[in-house]
Amino acid sequence: MGDTIGIAQHLLTRLQQLRLQTVFGVPGDFQLILIDEILKSGLKWAGSANELVAAYAADGYARINGIGAVVTTFGPGELSAVNGIAGAYSEFVPVVHIVGYPHRRAQQAGMILHHTLGDGKFGMFHEMSKHISCATTVLNDEKTAIEEIDRVLQAMLFHSRPVYIGIPMDMVNLKVPFTGPLSPLPALLDPSDEDDESAVVNLIINRIQSSSQFALIVDIGAARFRLLNAVNKLIDILSAPHFLTAMARTCINETHSCFGGLYGGELSDRSAKEYVEAADCVLKIGNYPTEGMTYNANVKRVLGRVLEFFESAPQPVSPRWQVPSPVRDVAPSPSLGKITFDWLLHRLSQFFCNGDLVVVETGSVSIGMTQVSFPEGVHAFTQTVWGSIGFATGSAVGAFTAALEQSEKFKRPILITGEGSMQMTIQALGDMLRFNLAPIIFVLNNDGYTCERVVNGRDQPYNDVATWNWQTMLESFGPNFMTRSYKAETVGDLDIVLDILSGGEFNGAQLVEVRLDKYDVPSSMSELAAKLRKPRK
Repeated sequence: MGDTIGIAQHLLTRLQQLRLQTVFGVPGDFQLILIDEILKSGLKWAGSANELVAAYAADGYARINGIGAVVTTFGPGELSAVNGIAGAYSEFVPVVHIVGYPHRRAQQAGMILHHTLGDGKFGMFHEMSKHISCATTVLNDEKTAIEEIDRVLQAMLFHSRPVYIGIPMDMVNLKVPFTGPLSPLPALLDPSDEDDESAVVNLIINRIQSSSQFALIVDIGAARFRLLNAVNKLIDILSAPHFLTAMARTCINETHSCFGGLYGGELSDRSAKEYVEAADCVLKIGNYPTEGMTYNANVKRVLGRVLEFFESAPQPVSPRWQVPSPVRDVAPSPSLGKITFDWLLHRLSQFFCNGDLVVVETGSVSIGMTQVSFPEGVHAFTQTVWGSIGFATGSAVGAFTAALEQSEKFKRPILITGEGSMQMTIQALGDMLRFNLAPIIFVLNNDGYTCERVVNGRDQPYNDVATWNWQTMLESFGPNFMTRSYKAETVGDLDIVLDILSGGEFNGAQLVEVRLDKYDVPSSMSELAAKLRKPRK
């Protein structure tokens, strides 16, 4: 008899080949055997407080590690994770959603089981997930299980989006024929017509060479599809004025001499907007214009050939393009010492340093971050398109876990969120303490959903939230964790706290409650809200 391999063993080996080290999830009846196999494989199991937090954590982990994985049980467990998976889908984050299914005999018999709708049907949740996954499978046939796992994972690598794999209980340890060893999965590209590709390459080269005002815009697809090394080389060779979209913040060095600022609709730097919209040649790499991704994987080959041309050109391209200077708002010192949002952002610009991993909540703070200058070596992200509040706290669990695995690159894990957003996923705080992630957490307390107040309902009760005591929040999760809490109500308080945090002597979790006015938002948010309130023609 030939060699065999367990179905779950094959899946977990594949995930390890893709550099995955930690799996997030919540234990449930139908996937407990699978979790046993995860532990045997050498992967770390990070049990979350609930499936939504686990899905957010897998998303955050993938943004730092390259891919993430979340394990849930059939029915309510997988549906609780759906919001997190949908966000990953909309933002091109590769996450493997693994769902433990009931025994195949129970499914075939149409049994009325717990965690179901009580109708003897077992395919409806899979059908839901098809809309938020680039590929799905339920491993009901041992003859095709290995091929199905590889097919789905290859789709994830190609599309950089979530995939769904359902595993019935009796399939987990089932042995199937195997001819090892397992070579890594290739990241296959669609075939392209060489003549068409050459025409595109020549067009790009000619346009760049003849341009009198050239602009290179780097969007999030450049990071998701692993193009950043080539992009950085092209920038250096061309001495090209380059710009980032808000979604692609910190993907490339924002202190580069040719960096021209942020470009992207209403959130553009003024100087960047003027320069880009007057340019006679604009090259967008990893373009994601919010409503649909126009990225094609073959851009890897095109970009590679363009780079090869300029690297080998006998005469280098001279730096003839004038690089605009990014215009950042400099907040005036607040009167009476009261912290304003703009002043907070100004001070955070000074606080951030090389090695920081910054997870930012969606809403007024993420919009305000367009006013912040990030030093070289800072990595920051938010959830721009899906915009599910509470995402940042859950995502931080995964991102900070990945940062620990890459401790040579990341030094300080920082979460910036609002008190209303954190109430959505407060359980994730327990995970951060339990996993010894030692985060610095800024909770911006402005008595409710101020981001919404400036759009509509300035004093309406639907923009209010419960009042919590943030100073006792960390210690309420247990007496055995190393924690500190601070409260900053004035500019002087904030300066003192930031000095303490910059000292770096404490190796536990630290929470800073920053008190802001109920109606205060960043200047960039005020400008955007004013435009949102205008009726569209």
